[in-house]
Amino acid sequence: MKGKILIAIAVYVFLVAFPGIAYSAEKTTDEEAIAMVERAGKLIEEQGDLALPVIGNPQSGFYNKEKTLHVFVYNDNFELIAHPYRPDLVSVHFPDNSQIRIIANVTMIEGCCWHQYTDRESCEEDIRVTRTYGKVFQFDSKNYIVCTSVND
Repeated sequence: MKGKILIAIAVYVFLVAFPGIAYSAEKTTDEEAIAMVERAGKLIEEQGDLALPVIGNPQSGFYNKEKTLHVFVYNDNFELIAHPYRPDLVSVHFPDNSQIRIIANVTMIEGCCWHQYTDRESCEEDIRVTRTYGKVFQFDSKNYIVCTSVND
């Protein structure tokens, strides 16, 4: 009995110390996802490239860790130009056949869209359905593809 209590306490302390490991109990709604994209897009329409460091800052409101919601931005060359918690991906060009490249391409053609696909997490058995919303915004004739993903 004492051992089980110690294990429970250890698990609790671990989850408190590393909250990013626990999955969010509160799901993101489509409306919340679209609203975050719209806020980022409005900032881009007002400031252009000057908005990118703001969007890429995890403290700026374009990253909600509790809901695992964030926006990311591509230029019309399909290069990632802003990401609030994966700055290592900024300046990456994704391959033509990648899901995100397909989504960005369709978004450029349609102006905005939802795209659903299956995504493999860390192993073959852990498959999740991901839906990505993207919308094109412009500043001084430059296109910005602003996206967010929601896991079902």
